Amino acid sequence: MKKYLVSGLLILCLLFLFIKNNDSAEISLKENINAIEVAGPQKEVPLIPVDESASSSSAASSVTATPVTSVVDLNQSQEIISETETKIEYKDMPSLKDWRAAAGYFSDQELDEYGRLDKNVLEELAKKGDIKAIQTLSDQEAIAGDHERSRDLTYLAAVHGSIESIRTLRSYKTGEYISSKNPKDALEALAYLQVAAKRGDLLAKYDDPEIFYKVQEFYPNEEQQKIIDNRANEIMADLQKRRAELGLGEFDNRPPREQAEFFDRIKKK
Repeated sequence: MKKYLVSGLLILCLLFLFIKNNDSAEISLKENINAIEVAGPQKEVPLIPVDESASSSSAASSVTATPVTSVVDLNQSQEIISETETKIEYKDMPSLKDWRAAAGYFSDQELDEYGRLDKNVLEELAKKGDIKAIQTLSDQEAIAGDHERSRDLTYLAAVHGSIESIRTLRSYKTGEYISSKNPKDALEALAYLQVAAKRGDLLAKYDDPEIFYKVQEFYPNEEQQKIIDNRANEIMADLQKRRAELGLGEFDNRPPREQAEFFDRIKKK
């Protein structure tokens, strides 16, 4: 009888310890949950420093990413400063604000002001190489249904230095690929993206191709990549040729300083 009583007391002691440990664990878990709720969700980390004083006319000029994932190929970021085979110091690069203005990324206010101008005035400004006027006319022609002239004007803006227009031409081809699923349209879209990269757009070089591959589920093979490379070279050559015909000089393909510094910092981490 004594034997059973001792066994019973031992079981009760073990049960008491088990319940106590569980209560402690539950309290600890609740404390952790409360700490997380107080901290709140993580904010998105900007992928590139953006000039907040001017909103872009194209959403493609900036993107955001969480600290968890990145599509940047860190092993290639050293090429950023040697796009033209000559090292460019940060101090010799344009600021992001100046680069965006030269590349055709205008604020909504600027575009609205031009949108209120008489069409004849816009045409005269366009003849003088005013990128803002050319892009405004292109938008107006697209709204009016003259898509052929709209594209011609977009290409003309690219000749005058607008990288935003190169991205617009890429968007046209991306839209056509979504509708047709014809690989030729995808290759053309990626070629225009490569042209934007050659013009100094580092997002077009390091981020956007991967985004295109994943969203469109299109991954070019080696032969297709050669087609993209050749087509991008053809487009660049034609843009430069048309610049020469207009009496314009070589493109300034320097990347914006903030972009270059950002991608270099990523590589060092």
